[in-house]
Amino acid sequence: MWSVKRVLTVLFAGALTLLTPLASLAETVDFAGAKIEYTNAEVSYAEGTGDLILTFKNTQSAGSFTILVSPLTGRYLVVGGGGAGGTPISTLKNYGQGGGGGAGGFIAVEDYSFNTGDYSVTVGAGGAAATSNTAASNGANGSNSILTYTSMSSEIANASGGGGGGARSAGSSGGSGGGGSPSGTSSFNIGAKSGGT
Repeated sequence: MWSVKRVLTVLFAGALTLLTPLASLAETVDFAGAKIEYTNAEVSYAEGTGDLILTFKNTQSAGSFTILVSPLTGRYLVVGGGGAGGTPISTLKNYGQGGGGGAGGFIAVEDYSFNTGDYSVTVGAGGAAATSNTAASNGANGSNSILTYTSMSSEIANASGGGGGGARSAGSSGGSGGGGSPSGTSSFNIGAKSGGT
């Protein structure tokens, strides 16, 4: 449970808009005695607490923020991109289904001390969908989401992308592993493969 105090929250939100944005690109905001410059983020304030929330989404370019004047106590939530599902041979109806892609890894930290300086944000994209309908194709893994304190070249958090789903094979490992898929040539063949880790 989040504590009730005015803190900076940094979210990696995928393609989902969590709160109504109050401002967007290349802006500066004063908050709790500090000044924050940011790019490619949406800014909002939590109801009741007045917490400042910077939301970075994978529909935008890599983001960044700089904390000036004084450090801030905050929290961050980093989620890797999800894996793509596996694709069976769609022209052959008895080849079963592809396994589902795994969820991206999830890192949440409270009471983190954000020192003054520069931070970079990379939001991992979801795995690319397979394009062939004549050959079984495993789903691609999602990309990692990374929060870095660039002033000290120090990686703060790296959430792995989800594993791709299998296509007549085991799923790939990832933040959460992708699901496996039956390996036989009949929809009644129960030769299922294991999921990734």
